[in-house]
Amino acid sequence: MWAAAAGFMRRGINLTNHTETVRMNAANVVKNILSAALEFYKKNSKLVWILLAVLVIGSYIGTRHTVKRAIWGPSGNSMEGFAGGEPSLYFVYATWCPHCKGVLPKMQEAQSAGPLNIGGKKVGVEIIESEEKDRIKGLGVPVEGYPSFFYGTPGNVQEYPGGERTLEALKAWISTLGA
Repeated sequence: MWAAAAGFMRRGINLTNHTETVRMNAANVVKNILSAALEFYKKNSKLVWILLAVLVIGSYIGTRHTVKRAIWGPSGNSMEGFAGGEPSLYFVYATWCPHCKGVLPKMQEAQSAGPLNIGGKKVGVEIIESEEKDRIKGLGVPVEGYPSFFYGTPGNVQEYPGGERTLEALKAWISTLGA
């Protein structure tokens, strides 16, 4: 290649002009493709809109189904996202909340230790980040502040009325509910 370039230079041929010609040809190719696409659109605008609608609807359905499976499990049963439908202590937190940051390590420790033993009954610990809107919706109650604690099964939970945000206080509250 360098030998060819050197040969062009000896003959007085300027390679810069050739580069500009290639650029102009590439610009013409792009221009021709765009004008052909515009002509196709003018002749087949209904078909283009139908294809666009199919792509948008298909991607929405595909994404929704994929996200649902990732959160809830293969059958789409909302209880599969939460400890097999067994009663659990749900901790809903926001990453920006300073109170949540104080409680989160203790809840993670409790979750990794396995189910809590409250009154002889095993109670799972579920941690839900505030951005997991589908999981929060699956609880069946609105979350009005952070941190929030709930006990029960999805769709049948009771909110912690407040007080200390310690695991011991939460266990005592759950035991009053008959766990």
